[in-house]
Amino acid sequence: QDLCNISRDFNITYSTKRHKDDAVSVSLWVDEMRNLGEDSPILYYKAQDVDDDDNSCLEVKDFALIIMSKFQAQQIIKFGPDKICVDGTHGTNAYDFQLHTLMTVDEYGTGCPVAYCFSNRADEMIFKLFFSQIKSKVGVIKPEIFMSDDAPAYYNAWSIIMGDVPHRLLCTWHVDRNWRKNLCKIKGGPEKKSLVYKTLRVLLQITSVDEFKTCQDQVINDLLKDEDTHAFGIYFKDNYSKRSEVWAYCY
Repeated sequence: QDLCNISRDFNITYSTKRHKDDAVSVSLWVDEMRNLGEDSPILYYKAQDVDDDDNSCLEVKDFALIIMSKFQAQQIIKFGPDKICVDGTHGTNAYDFQLHTLMTVDEYGTGCPVAYCFSNRADEMIFKLFFSQIKSKVGVIKPEIFMSDDAPAYYNAWSIIMGDVPHRLLCTWHVDRNWRKNLCKIKGGPEKKSLVYKTLRVLLQITSVDEFKTCQDQVINDLLKDEDTHAFGIYFKDNYSKRSEVWAYCY
């Protein structure tokens, strides 16, 4: 609040702010970008409390802004056939809007954002709209690998709009976060939780398929036969052991 007060009192703002009301400011900026013609990065825009007859999937209360610059379009055409990654970021603004970012990986192994979708929604419907707008801009992208978090909505929407992908992978960061969140299922002190977590990290990074299968069977057996780790063992077996090809490094 102090920073907001200082910004207001000293008239500190940023160059893209067109109006003190954020909704009006965004609409004015979108209009400016659309006036760029072929260089416009705006693929789609729907303000809140406005009907959109072209996309009946969105409700009046919904907000959606999809952006892809000319450079980003070139990047997804060039690198998209190899890998596509998508992730969402929330909690970064006062309106509870989420930022969904589509990325490729360039020839140097560096992630390159190729499209953005700002919306109050984070479901399959908005992702289908996101990907369909990209398809209208650059055509069908057929990657060899699709990486996302553990929620199925991203991949389901992609497969509907762009088609199935040979290899679907889960983001390691999200897998790791889910494991850490569920360590509470383990009874006992932090030492046992730490041991289980470190064991899973070693398992995750094994690069031999045969070695991985042997180790995973042993890990599950050890977890299930220990009363303190039994509940976590069931969680791991049901949620990860049956689809190790989407998260284990060896695949």
